Amino acid sequence: MKLRKTLSLTVAGLMAIAGIAIAADHFDSPLANRDVRTDVTDVYAFRSPTNANNLVVAMNVSSHVPGAAPVPLFSQAARYNIHVDNTGDLLADAVVTVTFTGNTTQTFSVAGLGATPITGQVTPAGSAPIITTSGPIKIFVGPREDPFFFDLDGFKAFVAAPYIPAAGYRASGAGSPVDFFAGRNVGSIVIELPIVALTGAANANTGTIRAWTSITEPQTN
Repeated sequence: MKLRKTLSLTVAGLMAIAGIAIAADHFDSPLANRDVRTDVTDVYAFRSPTNANNLVVAMNVSSHVPGAAPVPLFSQAARYNIHVDNTGDLLADAVVTVTFTGNTTQTFSVAGLGATPITGQVTPAGSAPIITTSGPIKIFVGPREDPFFFDLDGFKAFVAAPYIPAAGYRASGAGSPVDFFAGRNVGSIVIELPIVALTGAANANTGTIRAWTSITEPQTN
C-alpha cells in the first residue's frame, strides 16, 4: 500500500485551503519508485470557486517533465483511493476508489459516490479538459502542471550549511527561489461534490472533514 497523504480541515474555515497535507512527497516509496504512476505527490481541498457549497478534492500523482509522461497516464493495476472521515474517529466513513482501463485512450471508473460507478474519459495531453458530470458531482481526470512549488537548489544549499534565509531557502545574494517543479506535469484526479454529502450536516458551513489518499495494488506471489 502507498504511504498515505492526510489532511484535516474544519468546514467553517474552508475558504481556499490547498495543500493542507503533512508534506509534499515526490518519489517517496518503493512502490512509487517502481511505477511513478503510483506516487501520490499532493492532496488538495478547497471550496469550489463557482459554488461555495461544493468541495473540490484533487489527488495528484506521478510528477514528470512534459513529453516524459508514462503511457498510459494512470496504472490499470492500481486502485486510487480517497478516504473520508467525518466523525473524528480517524476511520474512513466513505472511500472513493478510482480505477482505469485502456492504454492510449484511458477511461476511468469512480466508485463510492453512489449506487452506480461514474465513468468517463481521461483527458489526453494537450486537449481541452473533459469534465464528466453526474448529478451534482463533477470529475476531471488528466494531466496538469504540478502546482507544488519547491526550490530544490535553495533547499540543498540550506541543508548543506544552514543560514538565515533571505528569500525562501535562498541566502542573501543567491537570487530568487526557483520552482523545481515548473513545467513538470502530474496526473490529476479532481472531484467536485456537495460538502453536505461528505459531512452529513444540515449545511455546507458545519462539520469537519478528514481526508487521506492511498494507492493499492493486488499482491502477487
